[in-house]
Amino acid sequence: MKFHLGLVLACGWMLAAPGMALEWTLKRDAVEICLPSSPSSSERFAADELQTYLQKMSGVLVPVREGEPTPGTKAFVIGRHALNEELWKGLDDPDHYRIDADGDRVRIVGGYQPSVTAADGQVYLRDWGILYGVYQVLEEQGIRWLRPDPRGEEVPQSDQLRLPDGKREFKPAFKLRWGVALFASSHLRSTTPEEREWAILWALRNRCNVLGGTDPRFGGSLKIGGGGHSYRSIIPPSLFKKKPEFFPLIDGKRTPKGQICHSNPELQEYFAKVVVERGKQNPQWLMTSIDPNDGGGWCECAGCRAMDDPNLPSGRGTGLSMSPRLAKFNNIIAEKVARELPHLRLYCLAYSQYTEAPTGVEKLADNLVIGMAPFAGAFSDYSRRLRDPSSLPNSRFLASIEGFKKLGATMYAREYLSYYLWPGPLPILWTMQDRFREYRDFGFLGAYSETHPCWGPQGMVLYFYLRLLWNPDLDLKAEMADYCRKAYGPAAEAMLRYHERIEARGQNGPYFGSGGSQAIGLFTREFLD
Repeated sequence: MKFHLGLVLACGWMLAAPGMALEWTLKRDAVEICLPSSPSSSERFAADELQTYLQKMSGVLVPVREGEPTPGTKAFVIGRHALNEELWKGLDDPDHYRIDADGDRVRIVGGYQPSVTAADGQVYLRDWGILYGVYQVLEEQGIRWLRPDPRGEEVPQSDQLRLPDGKREFKPAFKLRWGVALFASSHLRSTTPEEREWAILWALRNRCNVLGGTDPRFGGSLKIGGGGHSYRSIIPPSLFKKKPEFFPLIDGKRTPKGQICHSNPELQEYFAKVVVERGKQNPQWLMTSIDPNDGGGWCECAGCRAMDDPNLPSGRGTGLSMSPRLAKFNNIIAEKVARELPHLRLYCLAYSQYTEAPTGVEKLADNLVIGMAPFAGAFSDYSRRLRDPSSLPNSRFLASIEGFKKLGATMYAREYLSYYLWPGPLPILWTMQDRFREYRDFGFLGAYSETHPCWGPQGMVLYFYLRLLWNPDLDLKAEMADYCRKAYGPAAEAMLRYHERIEARGQNGPYFGSGGSQAIGLFTREFLD
């Protein structure tokens, strides 16, 4: 993209100016980047990223060296350097980082946890915090990564480095920031390694912390096991001939299609054993799926029906809710797994025919995580705020969240913020901010968004998805203006009006939900004119 340089510079310094104290002029032989002796791969890559973007910004190649700063020079001191000991002490969460700008030193440290080794010998690092710290410094110079390819990189031109003075610590609103990048990178599987790496780097630079790959330069990430809708991987249909009683009884016959026989004690033991074995093989997992297969096919045997609540219908109007059955089954599995792997969390969606908060249990297991999924029209309305009483779908979804909360559930959002049936414009920035604030207040771990990115009309929402997960209290109006100046240059004013008008049309207007196909109703001939 080409940009109007004056607009980009004005925006960068306008956003960075309040409270600024430290200012350096980037000159050759006057500034350097200092690493600790024997730096980690992520510390070295952080230094490389800082060097690369300072050069793109100023034209000055700032040298990188290990050890003490050269006398008389200004220095960025990176990572677990001896000069940073008191700054990184006690910083044991890779999502946290600290920056101290003082006189001739800018010290940057990030959270760190020891690596873990899987059964196959793969080493999984957990020290990406230093990269987040460097990206913070670069963003405060006006640098942005707007989309997962080189066209989305925006670097203002200046030889001046400006930072707030003193010590600052940064922490995200959510532990789990997941979704967009995985789909962006998967959509690039048929392209070049360079393009695939750009997708992962875009996610890393925008603080997504569930990444594909194991490149040690990137410092690792959180790892989620099992995929979604996992019954078929845990109890595969190939097991049917040997154990037909593990599978659902439907219309009087056992079938390998559909779900499983939740009430079968032998099935429960087998299921838990598989989960435990996989967890032992993969100590890097934060959590792993025990979620039903997508679709129906629920067991009709007497034991499974006895786990249901005849007075709890599904909000989708598809018979009884399966939430009570799943809650009882999941508690059994969670207890068995916790005996051997107390650190491993198990996740199951609240989705489709099992979105309702369950009855028949007093509490959900501590190691169980519920993925709240506002699927389809019964539980999803993106045209209204979550607490808008005029929205029946949102009222249902909110009641489900509150019900799970009363049962002591740990939750995360399993969202559909890049509609799976609509590739057009997404007027949901304010809706997304409202939801993330609500999710934060409920104590959600974070969010996964089922996304099928269409970066032309949907790029702004996909970009702000990760930024709002880091901080749901962003000044969204100012951030939209910043985005437009950097993304559109001379067209910024017109494009800001375009995005603002679409957003206004999407708020409190015609209904549209997580499927997204109803969004076409927003774009009437009158509105388009």
